[in-house]
Amino acid sequence: MKSCLCILFLLSALGFSVFGMLFEIGTGYRFAPFSFANHGWNLDLGLFNQFNDMLSLDVTYHPQFSFNESGEREATPTNYLNFDLDAMIPLLGRRETKEGYRFGLFGTFEFGNFYDTYKNPSETSSDFSNWEVWQNSSYWLGAGLYAQYYLRPWMFQLGIGFPIIRSPDTLNTMDWLLGTVEFKTRFFIESERHAFKDHLTVEIEISARKVGISVCLIEPF
Repeated sequence: MKSCLCILFLLSALGFSVFGMLFEIGTGYRFAPFSFANHGWNLDLGLFNQFNDMLSLDVTYHPQFSFNESGEREATPTNYLNFDLDAMIPLLGRRETKEGYRFGLFGTFEFGNFYDTYKNPSETSSDFSNWEVWQNSSYWLGAGLYAQYYLRPWMFQLGIGFPIIRSPDTLNTMDWLLGTVEFKTRFFIESERHAFKDHLTVEIEISARKVGISVCLIEPF
């Protein structure tokens, strides 16, 4: 399984180097489903080609808090981050337009402390440091399959993966089984009079780890 994931990322890199490219950049907001206290801003980055091979990076950030000597919360802007890198390669329905369906390979790597449970004030001290927070970070490397369907102006996408490597300290059974399942839907804002080569989209993402909305611009280069 590990070798399959490596091949997936290599094929993705090869596809991006051979064909024309699209670059995605956007921003939005994310929540953790189990606690709306875990929330923050999101940066969306991505690379596509005309066959819809995808490489996307999702970075979520929130200046959460630590506790001072009197037990009051203080901002710690470098503490809570999450990095989510996904790769998708369509095998069925591979074509040069985004219309119709696609089925293919899905790989994901996630690392960070953003979605971990925040520590109880009674269990922390003034010595609670950024390094201690990052030591409790969760991570996993997973691989599986994904399906995508485009029905203008909507795109629906579902990825299901199985964690190959995971953090044993922070992931429970449900995290392990559902952690790499993610659903995305995109709405393409299009002009009825002009066929623009770039695209403005609104994206909603739902998974066991996060729920969020983003506005993204996709540009050819």
